[in-house]
Amino acid sequence: MPVIDKEHAVHVSTEKLIRVTRGGAKFELDVNLKNDSNRNLVSAENCFLSYHMSGLEGKYNKFEHPRFNIELENGQSGVAKIIDFAPLEKGRYNLQLDIVIEGVEWYSACGWEAQCVELIVEQDGIVKNPNVEYWVKHQAEVDYKLNEKLKE
Repeated sequence: MPVIDKEHAVHVSTEKLIRVTRGGAKFELDVNLKNDSNRNLVSAENCFLSYHMSGLEGKYNKFEHPRFNIELENGQSGVAKIIDFAPLEKGRYNLQLDIVIEGVEWYSACGWEAQCVELIVEQDGIVKNPNVEYWVKHQAEVDYKLNEKLKE
């Protein structure tokens, strides 16, 4: 990945493909980061990992997604975890990883070339009504947390 300046010298590596069986399913992605920049990439300084998603069939395009903590001072390497939900519709999607400093900049807008990951959703989710989509995602998160507690 070409780096345009020392402020944006962050290197990313991760899987190239995520596959989920049903729309709305939870997915997790470990993102390896190496911070060679002259900045600290820490959530306390409003710096986060995020991603943009577009449908490869042209149906879906969303610029911003949730923020995920990065805790890397300059010179450090580490792993950030993205945990989110796939779109409800079956299809192929492109996730463009990006770093954001809230209220200041998106790294991709400064010429930083982020890694892309393909997400394949094999079947439509149960709910097609966008008014219900939030509830389904929220309920899935509650169920996931409950299952994690039961494992303890």
